[in-house]
Amino acid sequence: MVEMAVVIALLGLVLAMAMQGLVSYQRAAGAADTRQQDLEEARTAMAVLSKDLRTATELTAATATDVTFTALLNTGSTAPANRLRLYVDAGGVLREAVTPPDDPNASPLTYTGTPVTRVVGRGLVDTGTLLSYRDSADAVTTTLTAITSVVVTVSVDLPSAWGAPVPPTVLSSRVFLPNVAAASEA
Repeated sequence: MVEMAVVIALLGLVLAMAMQGLVSYQRAAGAADTRQQDLEEARTAMAVLSKDLRTATELTAATATDVTFTALLNTGSTAPANRLRLYVDAGGVLREAVTPPDDPNASPLTYTGTPVTRVVGRGLVDTGTLLSYRDSADAVTTTLTAITSVVVTVSVDLPSAWGAPVPPTVLSSRVFLPNVAAASEA
């Protein structure tokens, strides 16, 4: 009877250790999945931000979490520019709002219609450094006509499936604005 109790106690100890190992493995696998999701979300947000900003023709408003500009995005080769707004809401969701001109043949163009808004990315954190505007001398500027490039820093931290702590994924890139730079030099 004593031997049986010892064997059961040892088996219980081995099973408890195995369960701890299994739980640790599941948490690590969940953390790896979360890191992959963070990276995919950050890459998507960076791709859209970079593509949209490269088509900018004129900046009309710019903050660290919100930029509005006219751009040759989703237009035909001879169509007028659309108005775009890229912004992060309070929930860390990056959105793209596109407003076509009211009358493409009018001069000047007006944009009073309702924008078509889509979600570009989720889980953005530390959005105070999302957009940093630079002039031709690479100095930070807030003067809209002096901006020739934008340093984009996307930081994504989605909730972990298993509660394992996962650091945010951070991507940074510099986007040059050739159409805006050409307009400001002219």
